[in-house]
Amino acid sequence: SKDEIIGMVLEDEGVRKFIHDYAAREKKKLVKVQKDASRYLYEIAADYSETSIQMLEKTLTWLWNNIYDGLLIDMEGLAKLRNIARKMPVVIIPCHRSHIDYLLISYVFYKNNLQLPFIAAGDNLSFFPMGYIFRTSGAFFMRRSFRNNELYSEVFAKYMAMLLKEGLTVEFFIEGGRSRTGKMIMPKYGLLSMVIQALQDKYCENFAAIPVYLGYDRIIEEKSYLKELAGAPKKAENTAEIIKTSKILRKRFGRVYLNIGEPIIMKEYLAAQEKPIEKMTLEERQALYRKIGYEIVLKINEVSVVTPFALVAAVILSHYRR
Repeated sequence: SKDEIIGMVLEDEGVRKFIHDYAAREKKKLVKVQKDASRYLYEIAADYSETSIQMLEKTLTWLWNNIYDGLLIDMEGLAKLRNIARKMPVVIIPCHRSHIDYLLISYVFYKNNLQLPFIAAGDNLSFFPMGYIFRTSGAFFMRRSFRNNELYSEVFAKYMAMLLKEGLTVEFFIEGGRSRTGKMIMPKYGLLSMVIQALQDKYCENFAAIPVYLGYDRIIEEKSYLKELAGAPKKAENTAEIIKTSKILRKRFGRVYLNIGEPIIMKEYLAAQEKPIEKMTLEERQALYRKIGYEIVLKINEVSVVTPFALVAAVILSHYRR
């Protein structure tokens, strides 16, 4: 439960030591820092509800049938994922094309009897009522920037570490935000470094990073993407925007594709490096995180699908008379 995991984080020896040191360093009262840490965790933590999951499953089944022409799922990849998940925690790392991405992965896992992931989501999605729905479906929320807030960064990292320690599945998007062009965005390695640090700190014996490709014949956000690419500012997510997008229910968006890439078994990967990660300088560790990030992006590209829509678009765009 949410309270259990928050309690485990606050009772963690490393977190307690950090809070004591932080209070002394910043000349703040220990009780105040402890309250801040607890407040941050309640702001972050997912709050799984079986009722929400069951309601969402019915809603999404209806949605897929109304707007899509089918889900093409890599069943062989799912079988491989299931076998790995029996041995160690898994970290799902998909590409990010649409808000549908995290709904789709959880839906596919649910229908195939795989453990539902805890999903790192931006706090821009925590607006009412969607924030409540996402949180009770496994989303945990993160601020866009941790800069100048060491306490928040520490409790967030330890929350992720505790999920891995409990053998739970974690999911985050390596690109950070959604791609507006369909191409992979340069990988960000902040969350990747946190799960690797959790492995170093012995919160788990090992974990598998699973690259996942998600593709669509058409993206439901296509009109807003076109406006943004033409220079319009990105609109903040809110309830009014959700109501406006109800028009999508009158359209068809083709097929959806989900493929599983070759997993990276992290303990073996780190052991194969020339220098142990414990002996690396900060710059060397950051270079390693970047390298892993690019390898994950490459593995996603290797299992990507050339959709009929993309192929036709490429032909039209390559014509010299635009």
